[in-house]
Amino acid sequence: MHQYLLLISLWGFVYFPTIANGQIIPRDSSFTVKGTYEKERKKFPDIQVAEVATDNVKIYENIAYKKLQQRKLYVDIFEPKADKNNIAIILIHGGGWRSGDKTHMHQLSLALAEKGFTCFTVEYRLSLEAPYPAAVEDIQDAIIWIKNNSFQYQIDANKVFCLGTSSGGQLAALVGTLNKSITNNKLLNTKIAGVIDIDGLLSFTHPDAQEGTMAAQWLDGDRITAANNWKVASPLYNITAQSAPILFITSSYKRFSAGKNDVTDQYRKWNIPCDELNFENSPHTFWYFHPWFTPTVNKIDSFISELVQSRN
Repeated sequence: MHQYLLLISLWGFVYFPTIANGQIIPRDSSFTVKGTYEKERKKFPDIQVAEVATDNVKIYENIAYKKLQQRKLYVDIFEPKADKNNIAIILIHGGGWRSGDKTHMHQLSLALAEKGFTCFTVEYRLSLEAPYPAAVEDIQDAIIWIKNNSFQYQIDANKVFCLGTSSGGQLAALVGTLNKSITNNKLLNTKIAGVIDIDGLLSFTHPDAQEGTMAAQWLDGDRITAANNWKVASPLYNITAQSAPILFITSSYKRFSAGKNDVTDQYRKWNIPCDELNFENSPHTFWYFHPWFTPTVNKIDSFISELVQSRN
C-alpha cells in the first residue's frame, strides 16, 4: 500500500504529491487552465480557451533531459512534419514558481510548430521541491541537452530560443540576460539566441512588483532575509552586452512586467534588439485564450524570423 503525504498550504489548498522512484515530490496542482478560464470569464465573458487541431506536428512526450539522484526531468517535443525552419523554442510554464506543469504550454507549442519551429515544453523543479537556483539550472541543462541533440532533432544549435509565461517569463528573461551558465562552468554552452517574455517580471525589487509569499518561497526567504537572491534572480540586474535579444508580450497589469522599462533602456544602451506587444484590457493569462492567442503566436513568429534573418 502506498503512503501519501498530505500538504496544506498557508492558503488552505490541499496538495497530493507524486512519487517517483520512491521519492516523494510535493505538487501544487491549484493552477490549471480550466480554473483560470472559469475565473477570467467572469470579467471577460467572450474569451475561449485556445485549442489547436493539427495533423502537421509530431509529438514526443516525456523525453528525459536530466537525471537527478532519484528522478528524471522531462520535455515534451513538438516537431513540424514539414517546412521545418531548424529553430528551437524552449517553453517554460508559469504558476508562481510553485505550480503549473509543462502541459500548459502545449497549445502554444502546437501553434508554433505549425509555423516551423521545433518546440520543447520543459519540466523543472518548483519551489515546493527545490528553491532558487534549481529551476534556472534545470532550464540551462535543458538548453545544453537540446544543443547536444540538435542533429537528431534537425535544429541549429545557435538558434535556440526561450519562451516563458508569467513566472516562466521571468525565468526565460533571467536565462537570456545572463546568457551564460549559472554554474560558472565555461564549458557549458547555455547561450540562447533570444527570449520571449510573456508577462513575466524583470525585477523582484521594482516598485511595481508586488511579490510576496510565492516569490519568498522560491527565493528561499523574504526580501530582507534573502535580499541577495531577490536581486540576482532579477533579470534587470544581469544585463550585459552579451544578453540575448528579447520580446515582451504584456497584459495591462504592471506588476507582471515590473522592471520592463528599465530593461528596455539598458538594452538600447547596449544596442541589443528589443521589441514589445501589449494587450490592453486583457487578463494576465491572456496567452491561453482567444482573442489574444493568435496575435501572440504571430508576434513570436515575426520576432524570431526577423531576428534570425537579420543575422544570416
